Amino acid sequence: MVRTCSSGTTPNPASAVPASTAVALSSVYLGAYTHCTFAQASDGDSLTGMSGPAPIRLSPAECTCFRMRGAARRVTQIYSRHLAPTGLKISQFSLLGFVAARGPVSITELSELLSTDRTTLTRNLRPLLSSGIIERAAAGDRRRHELVATTAGRALFKRALPLWVAAEQEVRAAMGAKLTTDLHGALDRSMEKLAAL
Repeated sequence: MVRTCSSGTTPNPASAVPASTAVALSSVYLGAYTHCTFAQASDGDSLTGMSGPAPIRLSPAECTCFRMRGAARRVTQIYSRHLAPTGLKISQFSLLGFVAARGPVSITELSELLSTDRTTLTRNLRPLLSSGIIERAAAGDRRRHELVATTAGRALFKRALPLWVAAEQEVRAAMGAKLTTDLHGALDRSMEKLAAL
């Protein structure tokens, strides 16, 4: 793949993304290198894996990861604000909910349920274990331990649940029913397609 960069007219970040993200983008553009052209290489390879003579022009604002992480950060802020009285982060709330609902569950099973890696899961589990919200219980196999919600953990989840509902309602009200449904469908389909990569 051949990549050529030019210093033509600087794209206006505000035209592609909300004004609130324009400041963040300014540090990405790196001075005169305002946009890059990814030209098709001689072997037919291109940025998208599709053949064709037309070069592909991209700006940082068009990065799929950038957009998804930005949306995730904003949504996380809303849920965190609602859950603040419980001291739970949204990631810990989801974790506690699965453990409380599923009963004894192994870390491997929980990792699959939450679609997260074991390292991240272990980090999120640590404060819940140290505070007695979740505990380890010996399973039938002595080499394996399962996680269960304690009485205190179940009480905390019960207290946090209506706060989570309020956060969910705020997000849905802001986006509207159709956009919310479309977003859920798009995310589900995206996860299915990306799972094979």
